[in-house]
Amino acid sequence: MGHGKIMVLAMLPAVFAMTGQPTQAQAQAQAQTAVPNIAQLEQQATQLADLRAVKRLQRAYGYYLDHSDWDNIVALLTDDATLEYGTAGVYVGKAHARALLYAIGYGKSGLRPEQLREHVQLQPVISLAGDGKSAKGRWSAIVLLGQFHEYARWQTGPYECEYRKEHGVWKISAIHWFETFTVPE
Repeated sequence: MGHGKIMVLAMLPAVFAMTGQPTQAQAQAQAQTAVPNIAQLEQQATQLADLRAVKRLQRAYGYYLDHSDWDNIVALLTDDATLEYGTAGVYVGKAHARALLYAIGYGKSGLRPEQLREHVQLQPVISLAGDGKSAKGRWSAIVLLGQFHEYARWQTGPYECEYRKEHGVWKISAIHWFETFTVPE
């Protein structure tokens, strides 16, 4: 190889650097960092599964609420959960949560005949904690309530909830609902 060819080859990394083209070593380094390793993929998969589990948990809460199934709501809660519905106060622990829910349900579980209770929960914004053991969520709710020939109303407002993973199972650790708008009877 002549001196001219060696000089050109020696200058190629500098030329690539000036033109924005990576050298072979830089290209290999970029390729290695662009491909996530197994631990990163496992972490991403766990986070996606956790997000799905939190959404499913909140949907289950809404389903049971719509059916006045108070005991199944309580089963979704942590032992130290707090429930706060508007100005009704803050209820701490499963026993107090159960008492609040049964008071909402006229002292019994299940819908009354010709009763409507629909809580549509939309637009979830969920933030997982870095350790993967807790999360916070905000949901917009549209609520339709009614009892034939007695009352009917629409409500809207946010749910601000907290969740905790206990023994691999997501539970609700805090529910805060407050209505921002009500269309009265």
